[in-house]
Amino acid sequence: MRLAVTNTAIYKARQPRRSWSLLSILKSVCQRLLNSLVDQDELKVWEDSDRDGNACWYVYDRRSERHLSFASEAEVRTWIEQRYYSNSY
Repeated sequence: MRLAVTNTAIYKARQPRRSWSLLSILKSVCQRLLNSLVDQDELKVWEDSDRDGNACWYVYDRRSERHLSFASEAEVRTWIEQRYYSNSY
């Protein structure tokens, strides 16, 4: 940001406005909508450690909007298989 000094008064230089075209807005909205529809069934799985340094596995299920935690990778795999084959929670 540039400052201009004129007669002991300080004025902030105007920042150029970001202009959005209608086409770019529509593209953005369509892309977000498509991503939300396609990724709805996708699970997010990651490994982390707790305060004591023990490994923990976390799963975020977009379909049910639930966060789950497991003590081992084997437990995560078992849960995913049960979810896939039973389609229930």
